[in-house]
Amino acid sequence: MAVPFLAAIALRLLTFIPGVGGLLHQHAIYWLVVFGILVVLVVLVAVVTAAATMLRANRSLAESTVGQRGGAAIHNSNPRELAARLVNEGYAGLISGHTHEPELSVVARGSMPTRAAEPRW
Repeated sequence: MAVPFLAAIALRLLTFIPGVGGLLHQHAIYWLVVFGILVVLVVLVAVVTAAATMLRANRSLAESTVGQRGGAAIHNSNPRELAARLVNEGYAGLISGHTHEPELSVVARGSMPTRAAEPRW
């Protein structure tokens, strides 16, 4: 952001050199166009650099193992054990939430009731 201001100060300091002030004054439009092109190039380089940096950071974070929990097999083991125990006690199953690893699995075989009764929920 400071580049245009620094360039303007540099151009102004150049006017103190003998002969340059008149040259700049005669070709002011040319110098303004060149200065505008330089500002656009600096902004373009900054945008490309920022985009490349963000893409590289995103790729590095995607490849990292920080925060991984080992997948559904490990992460859902406690709810799966609880479901197996409840099925053995006569319940129909267990629904749990907020594991971030959705899974539908058979955890145990329950015994069929001797009479037609509603399953315990």
